[in-house]
Amino acid sequence: MVPSDFNAALQGFTRLLGKPGEDGVFRFEPSPVEDQPKHAADGDDAEVAGWFSTDTDPSIARAVATAEAIARKPVEGSLGTPPRLTQ
Repeated sequence: MVPSDFNAALQGFTRLLGKPGEDGVFRFEPSPVEDQPKHAADGDDAEVAGWFSTDTDPSIARAVATAEAIARKPVEGSLGTPPRLTQ
């Protein structure tokens, strides 16, 4: 991007998101704040009620514990020596 193109893009964004002041300079104008939220924070729909649940499923906890126990077992035997490289 050429610097002059970048400057033009910034000017376009300020015109899109800003409002001209008394001095002719575009300044950001935040959206008005609504006093009442659109959705009640305490009431979840049944469809999304479990999304943020921190309850652990016992079958998942058992599977993770089993996998961790297997991963922590020492490996028996040695790795041996690697084969010689030949050309």
